[in-house]
Formats: sequence, structure tokens, C-alpha cells
Amino acid sequence: SGTLNVAAGDRDVLARFLAPWMFSERTLKDRDKRERIVRALGQTAGAVRADVLRRWAMGAAAWSGSRAGDLARIATPTLVLAAGADLLTPDAAAIAGAIPRAKLMTIEAAGHAVAIEEPAAVTREVLEHLRA
Repeated sequence: SGTLNVAAGDRDVLARFLAPWMFSERTLKDRDKRERIVRALGQTAGAVRADVLRRWAMGAAAWSGSRAGDLARIATPTLVLAAGADLLTPDAAAIAGAIPRAKLMTIEAAGHAVAIEEPAAVTREVLEHLRA
């Protein structure tokens, strides 16, 4: 089929590998949260088609700063929302610095999945930005 064909045990291993890249250490220290995260990541990994995952990985690798020059062309006030414990996107300050009229807001206690870890803070920042 086109779906990643991984056994439940393999999904668990993959999820446990991905969790520290997606979530902060603070969140993962809570055993119940960690196990819910691992279950959800495992379910997602089992549902993603292999071609979709390949396209995502190729797109992420192709971006990797290659479009940084285009950021200066953004004319709209922009909110760059960052997570202080984000291992996957550590260059948020550089991105915000390259966009005219950008505001960088860092939510220190969160990882890459900042909207899942700190939904109230993300909502507050987005609403504040939209009202400005």
C-alpha cells in the first residue's frame, strides 16, 4: 500500500524517538503526558503514507534557508512565534530579523509543538498580533 507499514512496536519506537524533537523536556517529564504523546505520535506515524512523508522531508530539506532572501519581500506585519526549547527550528530570531515589521515572540517553556504545549499562550499572542 502507500502507508508506512510499521508494526505497533516500531511505531512506539519511532514515536519515542520523535517526542524529544517535538516537545519540551518539561512536558515529557510528566509521565501521563509523555505516554499520551507517544500514543498519538505512534498512531499518526501508522497513518501517514510513505510518499507524503518523503515529500515532507524533501520540502523541509529544500527550504533549509534556501528561501531566506524572499523573507525581506514580506510587507505584511508578521508574527514569528518561536519556542524556546525548539530543536527543529532554532533560527526563529534570524527569520524574524529578515522580515520587515516582524515581531518575534518566544514561548520559552515549549518545544516545536508549541501550540500543543502552550495553546493559551499561542492564542493570546496571535490575537494580540491580529488586534495590533
